[in-house]
Amino acid sequence: MRPKLLTPSSIADCWHSLRQQRPLVHVVPNLVTANDLANALLAVGAAPIMAIEPAEFSQLPNRALVLSMGTPTIDRMQLLAQAGRAAQAKNLPIVLDPVGVGATVWRKQAALALIATVQPTILRLNLGEALALLDQTGVAHGVDVGHAWHDPRLVAGQLARRYGCVVGLTGVIDVVSDGMNWIQLEHGHQWLSQITGAGCIVTSLIGALAAVINDVMLATVSAIAGFGMAAEVAAMHALGPASFRVALFDQLGAIAELIDNSRLSYRMEQHDAD
Repeated sequence: MRPKLLTPSSIADCWHSLRQQRPLVHVVPNLVTANDLANALLAVGAAPIMAIEPAEFSQLPNRALVLSMGTPTIDRMQLLAQAGRAAQAKNLPIVLDPVGVGATVWRKQAALALIATVQPTILRLNLGEALALLDQTGVAHGVDVGHAWHDPRLVAGQLARRYGCVVGLTGVIDVVSDGMNWIQLEHGHQWLSQITGAGCIVTSLIGALAAVINDVMLATVSAIAGFGMAAEVAAMHALGPASFRVALFDQLGAIAELIDNSRLSYRMEQHDAD
């Protein structure tokens, strides 16, 4: 089945729905980007809660769960698994960001165990992290390692089929795949690679849209496309990465209107699941 035709209007509708419904999104963040994720979710109209006490998980009226594997410890990985099981019991979309999964053997093993436990609805990651989960790369020394010789469209499709989820692969080229279809998005700015937490912010935005949009692939595409468009406009008002960061949050606050007035650039194809 081919994905639905995307238009600026259909993507803007997703963002308008988010602002109208104001879903509570439970985020278990990493220690580096927690404040950024909370502010990004507030900017787009969602209601973030960063609960880390397991006794609360089943009681929260959240409509989606976002898990970040950044700054992992044994205790923290157990916490992510507990949050995931609570979300499963409520049949909520789960977005997992396996930050730096290729950095060490321990982190990769922890990520694989977490994926098996929580069975994420969506994986949001970069190309180096995706290759690590596919056993196609060696040890990575960071979270944004380049692998220019790999086709991100094929990598996203392989990953989606292996783990039975939608994959949002972000980087120089952004690709969303459900294992049968892929959509390549052509938005963003180079300064995104010079600020901390850009990928984590995208992950949280995917969770917010998945809370209000039943079509998981559309929610993922809308989040990545909207964030990329916001980055492009933010760069027009910035002098460098620091002012760009501030401008980016400003643009997130008007993202639906921004998309309504923008040109959506993407490629969409279906491929064989071999």
